[in-house]
Amino acid sequence: TVARHFGELQTHPVKRIIGESTTVSTIVDDAMRPPAAFPWHTDLSWLARPPRYGFLQALEIPDHGGDTMWADLGGAYREIPADLRRFVGGLSAVHGLDASLTASVRRHQGDDVARELVRRHRPVAHPLVRAHPSSGDPVLYLCPMYLRSVVGLEPAESGALLRRLHSVLDDPRLSIRWSWTV
Repeated sequence: TVARHFGELQTHPVKRIIGESTTVSTIVDDAMRPPAAFPWHTDLSWLARPPRYGFLQALEIPDHGGDTMWADLGGAYREIPADLRRFVGGLSAVHGLDASLTASVRRHQGDDVARELVRRHRPVAHPLVRAHPSSGDPVLYLCPMYLRSVVGLEPAESGALLRRLHSVLDDPRLSIRWSWTV
């Protein structure tokens, strides 16, 4: 696959727990397995070593819906004022499993797998500003779904900073909507 040209492929943490080693996951949305409806997120940011890239391929296109949106986190970094870029450049934020993800795992894989996922993946800290894996340019490492707090800040200050940074992502100039086709 194309993904192999970008580095070693990883098995999803849930698949590892259930004893599978495949590096490809298939998301099936139907009447029996309705979409998880996760909010905007950065895939697997709650891992100690998150993947550098994620690849998607549509195998079947629904009659309606199914679009995917991405946010330009490099653009978000460039949009914030210079003094805020300097401030966040030295900070780390805590990422952890989200209740909706754990509930989805519980619903599809059972209580034991969900408990094991939580046991194996305690919250981890990552820099708020990272280098893009291809260009090396600075990008905000944001994830409204999995971000818990900013290390070293009081809860109120941490929450205010994360809300401010996440609000930059509301700018439609910093996103792309991909409408899948066959």
